[in-house]
Amino acid sequence: MNNPRQAATDVVALRKTAEKMVTTLPPSGENLDATKLLHELQVHQVELEMQNAELVQAQLALQQQYTMLYDFAPVGYLSLDRNGTILKCNFAGAVLLGSVQSKISGQPFSPCIFEEDRLLFADFLNMVFGDPSGQTTCELRLQKQNQPLVFVQLAAMVDLSGRECLLALTDISRLRFEEQKYHIVADNTYDWEFWSAPDGTFIYNSPSCKRITGYEPELFQKDAELYQRIIHPDDRDIYA
Repeated sequence: MNNPRQAATDVVALRKTAEKMVTTLPPSGENLDATKLLHELQVHQVELEMQNAELVQAQLALQQQYTMLYDFAPVGYLSLDRNGTILKCNFAGAVLLGSVQSKISGQPFSPCIFEEDRLLFADFLNMVFGDPSGQTTCELRLQKQNQPLVFVQLAAMVDLSGRECLLALTDISRLRFEEQKYHIVADNTYDWEFWSAPDGTFIYNSPSCKRITGYEPELFQKDAELYQRIIHPDDRDIYA
């Protein structure tokens, strides 16, 4: 942003440019004051026209920047109404939904969702419009014809009008597939594998814990002290 001195300089330059564009009327006796007033009005008019032209150019530049940021963002952006109808969608969002950007506006969002997750989305949409003060998130699966399911994270918030919500779609399929591979290995290992947090709570517990301890994995998740209780008293200090 210009400083005050630069702003004053710009105003002076603008006025000089406007004065050059106005044809000065020749003074004629008693009409001198009226001629000066007319000249000032003409200069002011030209100044306003030039300022308006600059504002229009600035607005067009901002619109072009917005279009680039919105349409070509790597994350899917959509606008939905309360019924889940797509009002607007960028290029990445259309790709995630398996559609064409020019044809997706006015279409319902639900058919793009895996059938088992549609009720989850309905609850999510109710939460979004039920709490317009903040952001609401959830995860669900999108379905495309003859293609694997796409895992996405949704983040949405209501716009200022309260009539539509702005929705961001992030593809987390790779993360979920990596988790599935991890569970395939960990859940089927013969040894007891577990993952605990610094406070001792269990983040993950493999099913083999029942073979070794006699306790179900869920019991360790609910009771962080269970593991220490099943250790022989003589060995608790060693474990600690």
